[in-house]
Amino acid sequence: MKWFLIVFCVAGIVQSSPIVSQNRSILLSVDPTQPSGELGYYHEGDMMLTYSQQIEFKNINKNWTGTLESKYQWPNKTIAFDFEGTWYTEETQRFYYAIMDIAAKTCIKFVRRTNQTNYIMVTTAESNCFSDFGFVPGIRIINLGHECFNSIGTIQHQILHSLGLFHTHTAYNRDEYITIKNIDDYYYKSYLEINYENSRFGLPYDYNSVMHFKETAFAYYGSPSIEPKEKGVKIGQRKLLSDIDSQLINRMYSCPYGQ
Repeated sequence: MKWFLIVFCVAGIVQSSPIVSQNRSILLSVDPTQPSGELGYYHEGDMMLTYSQQIEFKNINKNWTGTLESKYQWPNKTIAFDFEGTWYTEETQRFYYAIMDIAAKTCIKFVRRTNQTNYIMVTTAESNCFSDFGFVPGIRIINLGHECFNSIGTIQHQILHSLGLFHTHTAYNRDEYITIKNIDDYYYKSYLEINYENSRFGLPYDYNSVMHFKETAFAYYGSPSIEPKEKGVKIGQRKLLSDIDSQLINRMYSCPYGQ
Protein backbone atom coordinates (compact mmCIF):
# COMPACT_ATOMS: atom_id res chain seq x y z
CA MET A 1 0.00 0.00 0.00
CA LYS A 2 2.86 2.35 0.90
CA TRP A 3 4.52 1.87 -2.49
CA PHE A 4 1.22 2.34 -4.29
CA LEU A 5 0.87 5.74 -2.64
CA ILE A 6 4.44 6.67 -3.55
CA VAL A 7 3.96 5.75 -7.21
CA PHE A 8 0.66 7.62 -7.26
CA CYS A 9 2.32 10.73 -5.82
CA VAL A 10 5.19 10.50 -8.30
CA ALA A 11 2.79 10.37 -11.21
CA GLY A 12 0.99 13.46 -9.94
CA ILE A 13 4.18 15.45 -9.45
CA VAL A 14 5.57 14.55 -12.85
CA GLN A 15 2.45 15.79 -14.58
CA SER A 16 2.76 19.15 -12.85
CA SER A 17 6.50 19.58 -13.48
CA PRO A 18 7.36 22.31 -16.00
CA ILE A 19 10.22 20.34 -17.57
CA VAL A 20 11.12 20.20 -21.23
CA SER A 21 10.54 16.51 -21.86
CA GLN A 22 10.34 14.12 -24.78
CA ASN A 23 9.33 10.51 -25.22
CA ARG A 24 12.11 7.94 -25.09
CA SER A 25 12.24 4.27 -24.19
CA ILE A 26 14.86 3.68 -21.49
CA LEU A 27 15.51 0.11 -20.43
CA LEU A 28 15.48 -0.26 -16.65
CA SER A 29 18.19 -2.78 -15.77
CA VAL A 30 16.90 -5.89 -14.02
CA ASP A 31 20.10 -6.42 -12.03
CA PRO A 32 21.87 -3.05 -12.32
CA THR A 33 25.47 -2.45 -11.27
CA GLN A 34 27.66 0.60 -11.14
CA PRO A 35 27.77 2.40 -14.52
CA SER A 36 31.01 3.58 -16.10
CA GLY A 37 29.63 7.12 -15.89
CA GLU A 38 30.51 7.20 -12.17
CA LEU A 39 34.19 6.50 -12.91
CA GLY A 40 35.16 9.99 -13.96
CA TYR A 41 37.90 12.46 -13.05
CA TYR A 42 36.38 14.07 -9.97
CA HIS A 43 37.21 13.18 -6.37
CA GLU A 44 36.79 9.41 -6.05
CA GLY A 45 35.40 9.47 -9.58
CA ASP A 46 32.12 11.33 -9.20
CA MET A 47 32.28 13.79 -6.28
CA MET A 48 32.88 17.49 -6.96
CA LEU A 49 34.56 19.14 -3.97
CA THR A 50 34.99 22.81 -3.24
CA TYR A 51 38.55 24.00 -2.72
CA SER A 52 38.02 24.20 1.03
CA GLN A 53 36.61 20.66 1.07
CA GLN A 54 39.68 19.39 -0.80
CA ILE A 55 41.96 20.92 1.81
CA GLU A 56 39.79 19.84 4.71
CA PHE A 57 39.45 16.21 3.63
CA LYS A 58 43.15 15.98 2.75
CA ASN A 59 44.44 17.36 6.05
CA ILE A 60 41.78 15.97 8.35
CA ASN A 61 42.76 14.45 11.70
CA LYS A 62 42.67 10.73 11.04
CA ASN A 63 41.20 10.05 14.48
CA TRP A 64 38.01 11.89 13.56
CA THR A 65 35.28 9.34 12.85
CA GLY A 66 32.37 11.57 11.77
CA THR A 67 31.25 11.11 8.17
CA LEU A 68 31.26 14.89 7.81
CA GLU A 69 30.73 18.03 9.86
CA SER A 70 27.16 19.18 10.43
CA LYS A 71 27.86 22.23 8.25
CA TYR A 72 27.63 19.90 5.24
CA GLN A 73 24.20 18.61 6.22
CA TRP A 74 21.13 20.18 4.64
CA PRO A 75 19.31 22.50 7.07
CA ASN A 76 15.97 21.26 8.37
CA LYS A 77 16.67 17.92 6.65
CA THR A 78 15.13 19.45 3.51
CA ILE A 79 16.48 19.65 -0.04
CA ALA A 80 15.00 22.07 -2.56
CA PHE A 81 15.72 21.09 -6.15
CA ASP A 82 15.16 22.33 -9.68
CA PHE A 83 15.77 21.00 -13.18
CA GLU A 84 17.91 22.11 -16.08
CA GLY A 85 18.38 20.69 -19.55
CA THR A 86 16.31 18.34 -21.68
CA TRP A 87 14.56 15.60 -19.74
CA TYR A 88 12.77 12.63 -21.22
CA THR A 89 9.51 11.62 -19.57
CA GLU A 90 10.89 8.36 -18.18
CA GLU A 91 13.92 10.15 -16.73
CA THR A 92 11.68 12.55 -14.85
CA GLN A 93 9.60 9.71 -13.49
CA ARG A 94 12.66 7.79 -12.35
CA PHE A 95 14.17 10.81 -10.63
CA TYR A 96 10.97 11.33 -8.66
CA TYR A 97 10.80 7.62 -7.84
CA ALA A 98 14.37 7.82 -6.52
CA ILE A 99 13.72 10.73 -4.18
CA MET A 100 10.36 9.38 -3.02
CA ASP A 101 12.04 6.10 -2.09
CA ILE A 102 14.63 7.99 -0.01
CA ALA A 103 11.91 10.11 1.60
CA ALA A 104 9.89 6.99 2.48
CA LYS A 105 12.86 5.40 4.28
CA THR A 106 14.38 8.45 5.97
CA CYS A 107 13.39 11.83 7.42
CA ILE A 108 14.81 13.72 4.42
CA LYS A 109 12.30 15.93 2.60
CA PHE A 110 12.51 16.95 -1.06
CA VAL A 111 10.67 20.02 -2.37
CA ARG A 112 10.56 21.73 -5.74
CA ARG A 113 12.37 25.03 -5.57
CA THR A 114 10.32 28.20 -5.54
CA ASN A 115 12.46 31.09 -4.30
CA GLN A 116 15.05 29.22 -2.21
CA THR A 117 18.62 30.45 -2.66
CA ASN A 118 20.14 27.18 -1.38
CA TYR A 119 19.13 24.32 -3.65
CA ILE A 120 20.26 21.53 -5.96
CA MET A 121 20.14 22.02 -9.71
CA VAL A 122 19.67 18.64 -11.36
CA THR A 123 20.98 18.73 -14.90
CA THR A 124 21.54 16.41 -17.85
CA ALA A 125 24.19 18.67 -19.39
CA GLU A 126 27.06 16.16 -19.39
CA SER A 127 27.15 12.44 -20.12
CA ASN A 128 28.66 11.23 -16.82
CA CYS A 129 27.06 10.80 -13.38
CA PHE A 130 28.49 13.16 -10.73
CA SER A 131 27.49 15.60 -8.02
CA ASP A 132 28.64 18.24 -5.56
CA PHE A 133 29.33 16.88 -2.09
CA GLY A 134 27.07 17.87 0.78
CA PHE A 135 25.44 21.17 1.59
CA VAL A 136 27.21 24.41 0.80
CA PRO A 137 25.21 27.67 0.60
CA GLY A 138 24.15 28.50 -2.94
CA ILE A 139 23.46 26.30 -5.94
CA ARG A 140 24.67 22.70 -5.80
CA ILE A 141 24.84 20.44 -8.85
CA ILE A 142 23.79 16.88 -9.60
CA ASN A 143 24.58 15.87 -13.18
CA LEU A 144 22.81 12.84 -14.59
CA GLY A 145 23.74 11.95 -18.14
CA HIS A 146 20.97 10.14 -19.97
CA GLU A 147 22.58 6.73 -19.38
CA CYS A 148 22.54 7.39 -15.61
CA PHE A 149 18.79 6.74 -15.66
CA ASN A 150 19.09 3.03 -16.46
CA SER A 151 18.74 2.29 -12.74
CA ILE A 152 17.11 4.04 -9.78
CA GLY A 153 20.12 3.28 -7.58
CA THR A 154 22.46 5.25 -9.85
CA ILE A 155 20.28 8.33 -9.37
CA GLN A 156 20.17 7.70 -5.62
CA HIS A 157 23.95 7.31 -5.51
CA GLN A 158 24.39 10.93 -6.61
CA ILE A 159 21.63 12.19 -4.32
CA LEU A 160 23.35 10.51 -1.36
CA HIS A 161 26.61 12.30 -2.23
CA SER A 162 24.62 15.54 -2.14
CA LEU A 163 23.35 14.54 1.30
CA GLY A 164 26.96 14.11 2.44
CA LEU A 165 27.69 10.40 2.06
CA PHE A 166 31.02 9.06 0.88
CA HIS A 167 31.67 5.80 -0.95
CA THR A 168 31.36 2.66 1.15
CA HIS A 169 34.58 1.09 -0.11
CA THR A 170 36.64 4.03 1.27
CA ALA A 171 35.37 3.55 4.84
CA TYR A 172 38.03 3.55 7.57
CA ASN A 173 37.51 -0.19 8.23
CA ARG A 174 37.27 -1.31 4.61
CA ASP A 175 40.47 -3.41 4.70
CA GLU A 176 38.67 -5.85 6.99
CA TYR A 177 36.12 -6.53 4.26
CA ILE A 178 37.71 -5.96 0.85
CA THR A 179 41.11 -6.23 -0.85
CA ILE A 180 42.25 -3.55 -3.31
CA LYS A 181 44.46 -4.86 -6.13
CA ASN A 182 45.20 -4.65 -9.87
CA ILE A 183 45.00 -0.88 -9.92
CA ASP A 184 47.38 1.85 -11.03
CA ASP A 185 48.94 3.87 -8.18
CA TYR A 186 47.40 7.07 -9.54
CA TYR A 187 43.90 5.66 -9.39
CA TYR A 188 44.51 4.12 -5.96
CA LYS A 189 45.66 7.47 -4.58
CA SER A 190 42.89 9.43 -6.27
CA TYR A 191 39.93 7.11 -5.98
CA LEU A 192 40.38 4.11 -3.72
CA GLU A 193 42.47 5.18 -0.72
CA ILE A 194 40.84 5.11 2.71
CA ASN A 195 38.88 8.17 3.87
CA TYR A 196 39.30 8.33 7.62
CA GLU A 197 36.50 10.89 7.81
CA ASN A 198 34.13 8.21 6.49
CA SER A 199 32.44 6.80 9.59
CA ARG A 200 29.90 4.00 9.59
CA PHE A 201 27.95 5.52 12.52
CA GLY A 202 28.12 2.19 14.30
CA LEU A 203 26.63 0.32 11.35
CA PRO A 204 28.23 -2.76 9.75
CA TYR A 205 30.14 -2.63 6.49
CA ASP A 206 27.61 -2.87 3.68
CA TYR A 207 28.52 -4.87 0.57
CA ASN A 208 25.01 -4.19 -0.74
CA SER A 209 25.22 -0.40 -0.55
CA VAL A 210 24.45 1.74 -3.61
CA MET A 211 27.54 3.70 -2.53
CA HIS A 212 29.90 0.75 -3.10
CA PHE A 213 32.00 0.54 -6.26
CA LYS A 214 31.88 -2.60 -8.39
CA GLU A 215 34.62 -5.25 -8.57
CA THR A 216 36.32 -3.83 -11.67
CA ALA A 217 36.31 -0.09 -10.86
CA PHE A 218 39.48 1.56 -12.24
CA ALA A 219 41.05 -1.86 -12.74
CA TYR A 220 43.71 -2.99 -15.20
CA TYR A 221 41.98 -4.34 -18.32
CA GLY A 222 38.81 -5.32 -16.49
CA SER A 223 40.55 -7.45 -13.85
CA PRO A 224 39.00 -7.33 -10.35
CA SER A 225 40.24 -4.30 -8.41
CA ILE A 226 37.96 -4.68 -5.36
CA GLU A 227 37.72 -8.19 -3.99
CA PRO A 228 35.27 -8.92 -1.15
CA LYS A 229 36.75 -11.04 1.61
CA GLU A 230 33.37 -12.66 2.15
CA LYS A 231 32.90 -15.25 -0.55
CA GLY A 232 29.88 -15.10 -2.81
CA VAL A 233 28.83 -11.50 -2.14
CA LYS A 234 28.21 -9.02 -4.92
CA ILE A 235 29.20 -5.36 -4.80
CA GLY A 236 28.28 -2.32 -6.84
CA GLN A 237 24.50 -2.86 -7.04
CA ARG A 238 22.46 0.09 -8.28
CA LYS A 239 18.91 -1.20 -7.87
CA LEU A 240 17.83 0.76 -4.78
CA LEU A 241 19.51 2.05 -1.64
CA SER A 242 20.05 -0.72 0.89
CA ASP A 243 18.55 -0.94 4.38
CA ILE A 244 21.90 0.10 5.83
CA ASP A 245 22.11 3.05 3.41
CA SER A 246 18.83 4.37 4.79
CA GLN A 247 19.92 3.70 8.39
CA LEU A 248 23.14 5.61 7.75
CA ILE A 249 21.21 8.63 6.48
CA ASN A 250 18.89 8.47 9.47
CA ARG A 251 21.72 8.35 11.98
CA MET A 252 23.73 11.02 10.21
CA TYR A 253 20.75 13.41 10.15
CA SER A 254 19.56 12.44 13.65
CA CYS A 255 16.23 11.20 12.38
CA PRO A 256 13.77 10.05 15.09
CA TYR A 257 13.92 6.49 13.78
CA GLY A 258 17.66 6.45 13.11
CA GLN A 259 18.65 4.02 15.85
